[in-house]
Amino acid sequence: MSQKISFKPPIVKPKDGTPPKSRRWQVFGVIAAAAVATIFYVNNAIKVNELLRDRDNLQRSLDSMHSVTRGLQTQVIRLQSAERIDSVARLSLRMIRNSNAPKTLIISANKARFQ
Repeated sequence: MSQKISFKPPIVKPKDGTPPKSRRWQVFGVIAAAAVATIFYVNNAIKVNELLRDRDNLQRSLDSMHSVTRGLQTQVIRLQSAERIDSVARLSLRMIRNSNAPKTLIISANKARFQ
């Protein structure tokens, strides 16, 4: 006589009374939500790093433009100096300086006169 022995593991019900399959779906839902949150977090971190890199590139470009602007302003001041204009006028254009003081033209409402 042979006896068949069958073993069935006992079904453990959670204390809150939910069936085991429902508990599995809850665990799956929590894991899926955590995975989605992690994906969004990593994507956000990547985007922030890209924005910071772009900002640094723009800042370097702005600094370079400021440097060029300062150089151009210095060049304008040098080109506008009275000494340079006088020397270009005398040497390149062969102009001579007038020894007499310039005359002033005064214009009134009804007549013009020199001083």
